[in-house]
Amino acid sequence: TTQFSTLVANARRSMACTVSAESTERLKLVLRDLGEVLADLVQSMGVVQKHADAASRRELVQAARRVGGNMASLLQTLQAASRGTQACITAISVIEGHVVDLETAALFASTGTLAADSDENFADVRDELVIGSKDLVDITKQLLQAATGPQEAIGEVVKRSETTYARLAEDIKHAAMAVGAADIEAQTLLLNAGRDVGAALAGLLNLIKIASSSARDDVLLDNLKAET
Repeated sequence: TTQFSTLVANARRSMACTVSAESTERLKLVLRDLGEVLADLVQSMGVVQKHADAASRRELVQAARRVGGNMASLLQTLQAASRGTQACITAISVIEGHVVDLETAALFASTGTLAADSDENFADVRDELVIGSKDLVDITKQLLQAATGPQEAIGEVVKRSETTYARLAEDIKHAAMAVGAADIEAQTLLLNAGRDVGAALAGLLNLIKIASSSARDDVLLDNLKAET
């Protein structure tokens, strides 16, 4: 009983932080169903203690299975209610990996050892770099718009931001290599710029993660606007 009360209290806090009314209602229904099957389980346990026959034991096993099924439903509901938050956590980790990759490439560039694998020159990759930069600007605007929306919408935009930056980071590396070791300063500036953009995006996603897992907070919204 104590554990279920704690579970209900935690779920209430989750509902208070959930923007989607649909997710909140779904969580209420799952908790109600879980409470009912737990009551059935307790009743079945009492019956078995008094009359441990085959029928009462069978009912106890079935009641335990229903509890297990409802616990699985509760877990799925909670995961769905925090989809945007989880997407932010994943995206931040991926983006930070690309940032480290760009920092490593910049170290190679500073020693004059970052060279192109082919005869590709900067003009060949410049258009991709421009398109990727514009795409990232657009996705950043979408992130701000989605920040206080449903978890599903946040998750979708965050995933696109992760993919967009990953592609841009690769384009930046190719561009730096295409510049060639003859212009170390240009290579380093390009790679460091890509690193800084990634760090800023990770910071923005961290703010969105906090905002999406908390009740509406005007201070957080102001911070998000400042980041963009």
